[in-house]
Amino acid sequence: MAHVGIVSTSKATYGLLTENAMARVGGAELQQVLIARCLRKSGHEVSFLVHDFDQANVMVNEQGIRLVKTFGLRDGGFLLKHITPLRLFRGLNIADADVYYQRTASFITGLVSAYCKARGRKFIFAVASNMDVDGSRERAYNCFERALYRYGVRSADVILVQTNDQAQMLESRFRRTGIVIPNIYEMPQTEETERRYVLWVANFYALKRPQMLLEVARQIPECKFVMVGSPVDAEPDVYRDAVAAVEHLPNVEIRGPVPYSEVGSIYSEAFAFTCTSVIEGFPNTYLDALSRGVPVVSTFDPDEIICRHRLGFHCQTVDGMVSSLGNLLSNSELQTALGENGRQYVKSVHAMEVVRDYYDDLLAKLVEGGSVTAEPVCSRTKQGDSSR
Repeated sequence: MAHVGIVSTSKATYGLLTENAMARVGGAELQQVLIARCLRKSGHEVSFLVHDFDQANVMVNEQGIRLVKTFGLRDGGFLLKHITPLRLFRGLNIADADVYYQRTASFITGLVSAYCKARGRKFIFAVASNMDVDGSRERAYNCFERALYRYGVRSADVILVQTNDQAQMLESRFRRTGIVIPNIYEMPQTEETERRYVLWVANFYALKRPQMLLEVARQIPECKFVMVGSPVDAEPDVYRDAVAAVEHLPNVEIRGPVPYSEVGSIYSEAFAFTCTSVIEGFPNTYLDALSRGVPVVSTFDPDEIICRHRLGFHCQTVDGMVSSLGNLLSNSELQTALGENGRQYVKSVHAMEVVRDYYDDLLAKLVEGGSVTAEPVCSRTKQGDSSR
């Protein structure tokens, strides 16, 4: 068995690990925590490197995951930013893991990779979004941060990607081969509830295009829409504009932020889940919906899973979404059929007991010194009919 150190750069992971809802939760944070739980169930030792919230240097949660304190969110300003690497390296030393795992593009990627090279440890970098490998996230970095990130990607022992599309972008931009391992998911209990509305769940970034969803709602006034998500400090107008627009849309309700532990019942009452995002990685919201038998109507279809597995509809325009939602609204048999496809898809591809085998195999090869082949540990085969 391996000792895995998971390096987090988000305060949301600490909240999830301690069951303390202290920040909005994104897909990357949720996946890191689910992976940690998955590894513990397989018998691996897991240390999670988290931010400094004035907690003890090392603590253990109910799942037996060690939480190791590193740098804090208050480490701002010129001098404090320059001691961040020292506090990170201190945490890495305390964790003393065989393999370190870090998810999402960051200058931290390069620091963790450099540490692993110096100490003879293995480093796994995991791609969380297409933005990590298409160059768009790098454009927001300064030269030093960009150099560190690119070094980290090029020197990582293994790079994990969510989709074949990401693997192709990684190969094109970095000349590295990615291993496709599906996002992991804990299957929920089946709930029989009345399906009452169309659901949209995302933080209110411009890239998520909430205004597109509002335009769809304007064109289907007989259908109720529920929007769940947090305002974003960097783009406060996006949330403010959506709230203002809803004052003139009686069929739309914005519920604001909802703790992840409470969001399941909201999915269970939806007859369709919508995504209007410009770019994603592999949305965990799809798994939240599909696992509960809720078809997906989305502008983003990773590796064409929606079409190939008949999980809903892939739509590029407002008119396309209006038409697809109209079909679902008027056809309960179609809702049921696509919903059952969704449940089976998540159970067979993303369920913890399935994905756990991929991580066990990968870690065994890394720890035992065997070669990790360029062939993916898991890749989604093309099967199923299109449902455009």
